[in-house]
Amino acid sequence: MIPEVFKGVWIPKAVFMIDDLTLHQKIIVSMVLNLSSDKPCIATNNYIGEILSISPNRVSVHLNNLKKMNYLDIKIVRNNSKHITKRLITP
Repeated sequence: MIPEVFKGVWIPKAVFMIDDLTLHQKIIVSMVLNLSSDKPCIATNNYIGEILSISPNRVSVHLNNLKKMNYLDIKIVRNNSKHITKRLITP
């Protein structure tokens, strides 16, 4: 089920025309662009996966590939116990 707060995604031409990205990767990059206009995107793998009808693990693979290809920057914030408290994604 698609989350109620989801209103859609617009894929900029510059992203749409990138030949080395899959359609899912283009949508993820576009979602991050839309969700990070004034602050980093904090969307979870579950949230993105629900919208794309793919598993959270598959979202993780896409995010890691997008980071390796320098389309996204992903910062992990940890507490004093080294547990992840949040993930910040920026284009």
